[in-house]
Amino acid sequence: MFPKATIRPVSSTLGPLTITANNASSANVFVARAAVNGVDIDMHNYPYVHHDDIIRPGGATLDFWMVAEEPHY
Repeated sequence: MFPKATIRPVSSTLGPLTITANNASSANVFVARAAVNGVDIDMHNYPYVHHDDIIRPGGATLDFWMVAEEPHY
């Protein structure tokens, strides 16, 4: 399990993408909440991430909050 990972693109014009899985464990396998660059993702109506939000010059963050029971969005 890796609670945090940073991906550095080959292109020098793009910043790193840091992915964090808060509460990650072998028991916590469901995503209760997610956010891109500090903005919550609407897990019920629009659970998607746009490419432009995570691949950008200043870098980006993708955060997940993990739980043991399947959430009902």
